[in-house]
Amino acid sequence: MTPSSVYRIEPEAASHLVPRGSVILVETDEGADPRYDTVRRAAFRIARAAHASVVLYDRSSGSLFSDPYASGPWTADVDGPHGDQSLGAEELSALGRDRLRVQLVAAALAGVPARAWLARGVIASAMADAVRRTGARLVVRAANTGRTSLLQRLTRRSPTAYRRALRIAFAVTVEPTGQVALDELSCPVTWNPAARNRFTLASAGSVR
Repeated sequence: MTPSSVYRIEPEAASHLVPRGSVILVETDEGADPRYDTVRRAAFRIARAAHASVVLYDRSSGSLFSDPYASGPWTADVDGPHGDQSLGAEELSALGRDRLRVQLVAAALAGVPARAWLARGVIASAMADAVRRTGARLVVRAANTGRTSLLQRLTRRSPTAYRRALRIAFAVTVEPTGQVALDELSCPVTWNPAARNRFTLASAGSVR
């Protein structure tokens, strides 16, 4: 695979990027953006094939001016979750995140164990922190379908910023078609089509 190569594959094939039983961090939001419906469906297919669990990363909770937790570093409240671990359905309800709780239910109906994560901040390092705290081995994001804006570059929300921040995990994007896009710049793998979509990690050898 050359640095400019992008391979589009089915989600089940992408399951070979992670060891069985791993955690997969999945970008989502609580709005009506159909991109994230597609991302979640693809991620659930990857997780089922890899016998993995998912953590739904709610990008819409991120803000430069507020904290999604009642007990955060800027409050005196010490009760409840404060951003150091993933959240279950009851905790999401207590935080008023019912739409995200419904997404956990959808994961369970798809046969995938799931929890959630509320983003702190809107830059790539916020997602990298979630990766570190959850131990995720794969990150699944929505594909960037437009041109990167100057604001995205300045606020470290460009695809390049995410590639740099997420270098501790393998990252893939999901396109509007539901296919997974493998980019050598963000996911250093080689692919042998003759080997039933088996992947080889550039740094660690075959994982499956």
